[in-house]
Amino acid sequence: MALLAAACSSAPDSPRTGGSGGAGGAGASGSGGAGAGGAGGAGGTGGASSAATGGGAGGEAEYACASLGDPCTTCLALRCQERYCACQRSAECAALANCLLGCDPGEEPCQQTCMTAHREGISGVSLEGGCAAERCAVQCPSRAALSRCDSCRYARCAAEMNACAADPSCRALVACTDTCAAGDAACRELCAMLYESGAPAAAEVLACGGAQCGADCEGG
Repeated sequence: MALLAAACSSAPDSPRTGGSGGAGGAGASGSGGAGAGGAGGAGGTGGASSAATGGGAGGEAEYACASLGDPCTTCLALRCQERYCACQRSAECAALANCLLGCDPGEEPCQQTCMTAHREGISGVSLEGGCAAERCAVQCPSRAALSRCDSCRYARCAAEMNACAADPSCRALVACTDTCAAGDAACRELCAMLYESGAPAAAEVLACGGAQCGADCEGG
């Protein structure tokens, strides 16, 4: 199966130089010295310059990454350009995305194996998937939506989230904790007891999320 890697372009075409202004027309002298000299002709307007974007639609973005030709990546290249290009530029993100393509929908053991093998690509794939679920749901039906909290965590606590998602116990613990109401210490303690081995990595995620994501993660 082909690796999810696409060429990215950020170099726009060179802008064209505007045309030279036309020379003003000479004024005609009046008869018998009484007439005023005619007004000089107006200078011609310079040609408008234009710059082509590097493959983007209507200059929506500064760069574009080519799709792989399928409906999903075609939509991602247009509507989730920032996340899609960032993933394609990362070897681990592209490798993880490729690995996940080999898993059946809902095949958790396969997905976990991929994430453990390519942990540095987890945040990139997750953020790309979150955008796909929001903007390309029809073309990318297998992509999972992200909560506001997880969107923030993957963006601002990438290292902590990568380490946690690579550990099944940590993933389960954080998911459990996220169901607890704000300030429900008993609920969080129960989650920690159920998934004890994931507690150290989960604590890093929760601490970073609390510091970086504010109200988006106030329940977790």
